[in-house]
Amino acid sequence: MNKLKAKLPLLIILSGVIFSLYVLSQVAFYYITFPFTFPLITAPFYAILGYKGFYIIPLISTWVIWFNFYRLCQDFKFDSLIISIGLMTLIFASPLTM
Repeated sequence: MNKLKAKLPLLIILSGVIFSLYVLSQVAFYYITFPFTFPLITAPFYAILGYKGFYIIPLISTWVIWFNFYRLCQDFKFDSLIISIGLMTLIFASPLTM
């Protein structure tokens, strides 16, 4: 079995988001670390709701993206039909919604 050795971070694109994985080697063990912010933010929701708590932050962030898009379109004074089409495109074409 080949062991993965990397000195530079590996970049993985997952659903349009770049996650950096660092592979650390110590003696005969290999550890993969990743940004700690998502587990840190979702830990209280996991403690309260269990596995379903992992979905709270992505759900709220998706709603925030939708609202900000709607507000930005209103700031640019787009027609309501254009705003509706753009919002439907954002909702149904976004990997966050799925």
